[in-house]
Amino acid sequence: MNSTSSFIVTALSLILFISGCVGVPDQDDLLVKPDFAPSAANPGEIKTSSDNLAFLLYKPKDYDYSKNEFPLLLFLHSADQRGNDIEKLRKVGPPLQYESGKKELPFILVAPHLNKNQAWNPRKLTSLIDEIEKDYRVDRRRIYVTGMSMGGYGTWILAGKTPERFAAISPIASNAYVEQSMDVRKVPSLVFHGRHDAFIPVNEAIDMVKAIQALGGSSHLKIYEDSDHDAWTKTYAADGFYTWLLSNELPENQNQQQPPTN
Repeated sequence: MNSTSSFIVTALSLILFISGCVGVPDQDDLLVKPDFAPSAANPGEIKTSSDNLAFLLYKPKDYDYSKNEFPLLLFLHSADQRGNDIEKLRKVGPPLQYESGKKELPFILVAPHLNKNQAWNPRKLTSLIDEIEKDYRVDRRRIYVTGMSMGGYGTWILAGKTPERFAAISPIASNAYVEQSMDVRKVPSLVFHGRHDAFIPVNEAIDMVKAIQALGGSSHLKIYEDSDHDAWTKTYAADGFYTWLLSNELPENQNQQQPPTN
């Protein structure tokens, strides 16, 4: 599908997607309707920010043939992908969907890469987003962040620093501290966790979502009853995940900056 209106057609499936106990959808609802057709492989370009942060950049297939603005998805990897080999990022998360051609997604996808022992730095990530907005045609009302494990925690931290900037976030299998709930309560969040996660207890996700809801925020939790720490493989392979992201956007005139140069 190639327009925002086409995603509105899936409203009924989205209602199912975010309904249920503590906002938990059934796994079948994730796959209820295929919204993104397979496509040819779309390899990412390796680039480096002004802060010397390496990243993979993916553009939608029709980016170069259009003058439209496109939603931006920032993907934060886990500790396992750190090191001196950025190629690892091509095999996980949303980058895998582009690399394999499993889905033709409409996002400008940015996947930054950390060196060994580094942690996600909100200032550097914010600066990276600034650069992407300057250089590419980003729809500033539709900027999303997702991450897995350590990247999920980075998602919470980044959204807490600049909540007005993001239309929605999705932390997966991540640490979460209820003290952050006040900072992120205004950003819609969809959280995923495995019931049998021995690395990060599922109660951390449950407590965070409940804390945000208690503050009047929109937060939903999907618990995979048959999963351990890997709650991301199913999530990033599901069309409903990307459709949910695109169903959220900022109000008009919010986060509007100078037009891009490219």
